[in-house]
Amino acid sequence: MTVHITVRKPAPASCVAFGLRLRTLRAALSKTQGEFASDLGIAVKTVKNYEGGHRDPPATLVALVCIKFTVDPAWLLLGDAARPMFQSTPREGA
Repeated sequence: MTVHITVRKPAPASCVAFGLRLRTLRAALSKTQGEFASDLGIAVKTVKNYEGGHRDPPATLVALVCIKFTVDPAWLLLGDAARPMFQSTPREGA
């Protein structure tokens, strides 16, 4: 009898923290994961992976989120609590 054990290394703390901020942003926008994914042109599973800290987003996606939803990059990337989440009022229909 052969037993296979898969050990997953934990996600880096930076991935988890980014995922929590992304989830916080999505909630502030009152969007479901499906709506958020559609707005960004990505799969719902991808949003789930980012929010769960299982995957690092590419820089292009981070830039898109910041532009599309007028999010402060320092808040999104670094969790700078001294900075507001939004640079200005989020765009309607974003």
